[in-house]
Amino acid sequence: MPVNKSRRAQLANARRNRKIEGGACLSSALEEHVDVDLDLSTSVQSSITPHVSALKPTRSEMKQTLSEGFDNTRRSRSTCTSQPDSTATSDRTVVELSQLQLLISQLACGQCKNTGIKLQVQQTLNKGFAYPLSVYCGYCEETVCCVPSSRQDDKSSGVSGQKVYTVNKSAVFSCLASGMGAHSLRSFCENMDMPALHHKSFQNIAQELYGQVPKLRNLVFHKTRQIVREENAKEQRIVLTPSTIMDICVSYDGSWMTRGHRSHMGLGCVIDVLTGLVIDHHIMSTFCHACATTGALIKSQQPQRFDAWMEEHKRQGCDKNFEGSSGLMEVEAAKIMWQRSVQRYGLRYIDVLSDGDAKTYNALCELQPYGADTPIEKEECINHVGKRMGTALRNLVATTAKQKTFDGGRKNLTLGGRGYGRLTKNAIRKLQIYYSRAIRSSKEPQQMRKAILATLHHCCSTDSEPKHQFCPQGVESWCFYNSAQAKGCNYFRMRLLMSTLSGKSVKISQIRPEDDDPGLSDFEVSFIRLLDKVTNGTKTVITETGTQLVYRPGLLLGGSIEHDCHNSRPIGYYLEMLMCLAPFTKEPLRAVLRGVTCDKDDPSVDLLKWSVFPVLKRFLGTDEGLDLKINKRGAAPDGGGEVVFSCPCRQKLRPIKFTQPGKIKRIRGVAWGTRVSPGFVNRMVDSARGILNKFLTDIYIYSDHKKGTSAGKSPGFGITLIAETIEGAFLGAEEVSSAKGSGEEPTVPEDLGRKAATSLLQEIYRGGCVDSTSQSLTCLLMVLGQQDVSKVQTGELTPYSVQFLRHIRDFFQVVFNIKLDKKAVAVAPGGDDPDEEEEELRTGGDKLILTCVGVGYSNVSKAIR
Repeated sequence: MPVNKSRRAQLANARRNRKIEGGACLSSALEEHVDVDLDLSTSVQSSITPHVSALKPTRSEMKQTLSEGFDNTRRSRSTCTSQPDSTATSDRTVVELSQLQLLISQLACGQCKNTGIKLQVQQTLNKGFAYPLSVYCGYCEETVCCVPSSRQDDKSSGVSGQKVYTVNKSAVFSCLASGMGAHSLRSFCENMDMPALHHKSFQNIAQELYGQVPKLRNLVFHKTRQIVREENAKEQRIVLTPSTIMDICVSYDGSWMTRGHRSHMGLGCVIDVLTGLVIDHHIMSTFCHACATTGALIKSQQPQRFDAWMEEHKRQGCDKNFEGSSGLMEVEAAKIMWQRSVQRYGLRYIDVLSDGDAKTYNALCELQPYGADTPIEKEECINHVGKRMGTALRNLVATTAKQKTFDGGRKNLTLGGRGYGRLTKNAIRKLQIYYSRAIRSSKEPQQMRKAILATLHHCCSTDSEPKHQFCPQGVESWCFYNSAQAKGCNYFRMRLLMSTLSGKSVKISQIRPEDDDPGLSDFEVSFIRLLDKVTNGTKTVITETGTQLVYRPGLLLGGSIEHDCHNSRPIGYYLEMLMCLAPFTKEPLRAVLRGVTCDKDDPSVDLLKWSVFPVLKRFLGTDEGLDLKINKRGAAPDGGGEVVFSCPCRQKLRPIKFTQPGKIKRIRGVAWGTRVSPGFVNRMVDSARGILNKFLTDIYIYSDHKKGTSAGKSPGFGITLIAETIEGAFLGAEEVSSAKGSGEEPTVPEDLGRKAATSLLQEIYRGGCVDSTSQSLTCLLMVLGQQDVSKVQTGELTPYSVQFLRHIRDFFQVVFNIKLDKKAVAVAPGGDDPDEEEEELRTGGDKLILTCVGVGYSNVSKAIR
């Protein structure tokens, strides 16, 4: 279909309008500085708000800078965007002429007093959106009033020399501010069934507005630099004078008009990091519309006039100010702004916060705008550091997918894909976010390294093999695993113990909220009551549902106490925590505890007496006053046992160095039974000796068969074995029969004895100077000792001990140095023959050396005599 001339003219106008729209977008970005899309750090963005209000020009300054119509346009624009429709105070609106005629027809004429006033709109004489309006009487035909629909500016337009209607100027400004041009405005008017503004009038008004933008821009930039100088002077605590040259930290980045590396226009911006305000900007362009159109036409038709025209064009201002690739625009703009910063603004940009592009920074270092004595330092943007890590992972996935074997086949290594554990896009994005968050939340390099490793292990964790040891602990942790462990009743007893010793209050929430019987269990309530008896001034607040607890510890009092432990947990559950608190009480502690003496869930009183007491003796310095007497034994589930625990108190604990456990010299133990045949005890002893006699002859297992009132209320039997080394280390293990009514299979005494002997051999294989039961107590007393180094050798740490160390870190801010003991392989000397080679002895599993410095915990409650 042929295109007529008018159609060609419309297409040409549309192309020209699109160019104007593009220029309007950039001009609007220069006017509204916060609209420029730059990658800035979080600190810069968060500091913008307090200073933006100070940059708004006053009304008098706006009148001096812009025309009244332009001022009204800005004020009406801000009103419409900041106020709701019901409270809008703008003097413009859209009214249908028929409705306006209906309103005016109700008015009476001043001459004939009839209500027949009519409105006449001369649409053929319109000037854009402005019409001549006249009001006359329909009876006497007397003209009442004749005015235009919009007022005109007091000043004439600099382009056409005519006065411009304010409604036309407002419409053009709104289009330019919204990124629209004459073609878009015409389409809008056609859809609204309104006459549109001619494209030439649109261009004339647009050129007038463009001429007024630099004045407003200079006014805003002048205020910006004043605020930047004042705020940095306050921060640096210097006296500010007009001649003061200030050193500030800025953020620099570039933006381009179009994506890719072929943009004709680029923009560089310098932003103050302290205030977040734009200090300076510079536009680089490799294209000039006049040179591409008029210049090309003159050069082709009249070459002799081209040089003169080009000279005059450059004098008036050519838009093309750069030769080179678009990627170098950012570098060249930075060099120009750094060179003029001191002379124009009295500022030196000595610290630069930018992305990973090193071209700009290298160019500034080579330029040395402030001399060789004033170097420019670069600070990396955390967001771009994380972005580069994500890019590296994506490149790694793409590289491994393309790798092939020598025979041309595909390698089995595939990092990407949709399977579980693959480096998918979402996984890389998650790692990138965690990586940036780890850097942002860390202050020291070692802390940063640990946080980054925590994110990696966290993402590699599975249900069967959790790897959250590096993740933050506590309820507020971003790690869902550790946060879930900190909530509820997990490690309930441990957290209350740490709170009592450190004096820090603790809040435990979400205690079994989904259970049929929500809230605290009976044995946990019993433990809280025991702590209340040992201390003075302790306050415990429990909600009505029992799902939340607030514990405020008091002072450790000690003295003589009696407590009935709940039968759902044995006495060892309570006694184990009492042994941690007893050395720091005001008076020596003597506690009478009643309940179940032995159970499968917690260490029995026999195991605590034989393996934990020697450790406690090393820290106290003596065993005087340290005793645990079993008056009655009570098996689960009904209990009926009674023990008496006595412990002296100390002002300070001694540091220890216990790294050589030595060889096993003897094995001792106790086999007990309550309300069962005495033969059960003997059968356990015989079966245990049948295994242990193969390794050692010095074995003695005591028999303790209770009956009557000292046998408790339930039948049961068990055996506890202790291995003692030549250096005084005690390693213990025990086994207990199934409780009555538990639903488990009946326990055979011979099987129980063999199982106990096997458990002792496994504990010996694990080795160390303390057994697995005493690990937590040893670590706690090492931390609470004097401000000296304590060192102890242990076997593999149990999960309970690992969590205990985490709580020590959270409550006392002490971190253990844990290293593998490379000297754990003992060497025995040869016999009488000096030429006989030394014999290498195997000492079991890997051994660990735990080292820490005590916090110097002092028992302030103990009276000094």
